[in-house]
Amino acid sequence: MIKNYKFLLLIILCVITSGCVWWRLLKTKNQLSKFNNNFDLSINEKNQNYSLIFKKPSLTTDDILYLTFAPNNIYNSTQTNMWAYLFEKYNNPQKATMHTYLFFKNKKLFKINFSTSFAKLIPPKQFKIICQSLGNASIIQSLRTINASVPTKPDQFVYLHQIIHILGNAKETTITKNNNILLYKYKLRDRINDVWFRLFFNKQNQCIKMQTHLAGGLINVNFILI
Repeated sequence: MIKNYKFLLLIILCVITSGCVWWRLLKTKNQLSKFNNNFDLSINEKNQNYSLIFKKPSLTTDDILYLTFAPNNIYNSTQTNMWAYLFEKYNNPQKATMHTYLFFKNKKLFKINFSTSFAKLIPPKQFKIICQSLGNASIIQSLRTINASVPTKPDQFVYLHQIIHILGNAKETTITKNNNILLYKYKLRDRINDVWFRLFFNKQNQCIKMQTHLAGGLINVNFILI
């Protein structure tokens, strides 16, 4: 009887606090540490982009809505649903756009398709390394922050001029003693929702850190020279 009571209490707390969302997000994070067992990358040579395939889907449609926001469009078929997110750059909406397509089956996320700009910014091999690093990342719960370290060879660094060539000028540029910091901000088309990320460059103009946000928390990806 006591065990049943505790189980019921756990379920109630899970629903009230959206704890199940974070449990599934943590499960997905842990899956990233063993990338090949849990994910795959489908590369589209024609469109010069790629998709992340979830072999063991966990995140649901409700999770995505809780963590982010509703898509611009939803396309339904007999077996799957596709959510389309269309982002426009704040300081140049006509020239710089990005898309992300999320695919669901039985209300579970099984594929994310990234735009060509994203693929140029983060090539597939580098994306896989970043994902694995996020899987092993440290979590600072009090600050709602995830810190990941990506081992990076000298020829794997992305340079400032490459970023500007792909994404155009940043919305804001901050120059400090040790870094140039570029802020890129995108708005969901016809919505007030937005996403942003910061890129940190050292004196050699190499990108050494990427920072973005998720559900009120911060994600820091640090590129460490090896």
